[in-house]
Amino acid sequence: MVFVFKGVYKLQDKMIRQMIFDLLQHPGIHYSHGYFPETILSYWPDPIKDYGDAVIASACKSLGGGIITFDQDFKKQLKKTDLTFHLL
Repeated sequence: MVFVFKGVYKLQDKMIRQMIFDLLQHPGIHYSHGYFPETILSYWPDPIKDYGDAVIASACKSLGGGIITFDQDFKKQLKKTDLTFHLL
């Protein structure tokens, strides 16, 4: 959904975030354990700019763990959170 709205429809991240948030409020919407949309949306698009990185960060937060990354930009964004991370 994020990929299509960003890539095809050229919508802004904050608008996509609101659309996902609104969708999750509808009765009957369920998602699998291991996917933490509320936490993802708390990180994306600010302070974490990439949706995929926000998914990783939310799993770290929700499951209790750390992040190991080579990504310098992700590291800078993680510094704005309370998450544990290591740069390789």
